[in-house]
Amino acid sequence: MSSLSNAKSDRLLVSRAMNSVEDDGEKFANVGDLRRAMLNILDDFTEEKDRLQELQRASLNILEDFADERNRLAGVQRATLNILEDFGAEKQQLHQVQRATLNILEDFDTEKTKVAWANRQLEASNKELESFCYTVSHDLRAPLRGLDGFSRILLEEHASLEEDARHCLQMIRDNALQMGRLIDDLLAFSRLNQLPLMKEPVRQEALVHAALADLEADRKGRQIDLSVGELAAAEADPRMLKQVWLNLVSNALKYTRGQDKAVIRIGSEMQDGIPVYSVQDNGVGFDMRYAHKLFGVFQRLHSAEEFDGTGVGLAIVQRIVQRHGGRAWAQAEVNKGATFYFTLEETNDHG
Repeated sequence: MSSLSNAKSDRLLVSRAMNSVEDDGEKFANVGDLRRAMLNILDDFTEEKDRLQELQRASLNILEDFADERNRLAGVQRATLNILEDFGAEKQQLHQVQRATLNILEDFDTEKTKVAWANRQLEASNKELESFCYTVSHDLRAPLRGLDGFSRILLEEHASLEEDARHCLQMIRDNALQMGRLIDDLLAFSRLNQLPLMKEPVRQEALVHAALADLEADRKGRQIDLSVGELAAAEADPRMLKQVWLNLVSNALKYTRGQDKAVIRIGSEMQDGIPVYSVQDNGVGFDMRYAHKLFGVFQRLHSAEEFDGTGVGLAIVQRIVQRHGGRAWAQAEVNKGATFYFTLEETNDHG
């Protein structure tokens, strides 16, 4: 029987004993039983008290845990409030960034409009320049032909002229011819933007050999060690690309003229997956401090007395290469030759 059942039995026994005393007026017969019952009740009371104390301690522990939880919740609440405050600050910053971005976009639209206007102006200027070049070249051809023709007639039909006079007439002819070449080059340069770009698969070796055939007169009577390596195929306008090879090889022949034996190497190599074409020579070279002038119109690093030319050939090379999406550059050293490079598409290598 459980302690609770015993306690109930003892209480019942005490109650009966008390009732017996009251009803009969006699003492309870078995005092020992009563005493034991009272002790049992006290024991049960003590156990109940202990259980209540344990319950009280458990309740206190729960209250302490609850207080801890409450403190933690208060901490979480404060952290949440801090996060909300930070979020508010971030939200404000985002609004500021958004406003700044909108301002940038407005400025960009303004700049875009300015650039579009500048492009239209530049396009109009280019058209005017091309028209001017065409007109000038057309109008200058007739007087130049006259200068050359009359000078030639005087030289041929008046053999009795003094040597100084003949020399002056020859100078007039030479300058007229030089001016004619310059006009032709300027006209070709101005027309480069007007010509449509007709790309097709091309074999570079074939274009190089065609250019060499055109330069046969420049090679005649000279000792030249010229080699054409394997050249990567390309998508390009064959007419324009032939002009690139023609100008670069012509330069190599020109600037090696003072060498007992000219050495010219034509080749290509892959850099970052892109073909880089080159023409190398052992000529006079140039000072790299002035390399930025190489591809400008009328820019020359050597005097006209040393080497003939109009100063337009490399500008034409660069214009054609740029129209194909590539670029041109050079490396050289004075009296140790030069190498000219070009690509037909963008490359990360800047030479």
